Amino acid sequence: YWNASTLNLIALCRQMQHEGIKVFFTIDAGPHVKLFYESAYEEKILIHLAESKDLVSTIKTRMGGGVKRLNP
Repeated sequence: YWNASTLNLIALCRQMQHEGIKVFFTIDAGPHVKLFYESAYEEKILIHLAESKDLVSTIKTRMGGGVKRLNP
């Protein structure tokens, strides 16, 4: 399911890593690239993404709270 835009966004993430920006990516079943980063790097990352011609849309969310036991 990967396409040229997927590969270009992966390359952009690796470029940001090379620049010292602590950003990491993962991909689900499809062409969608998810970026994980510390909030201190958000402004720099958003600037890079805004310059990308491969970005279709962004959704900002937070990491989950982890696994919680339902029945004690």
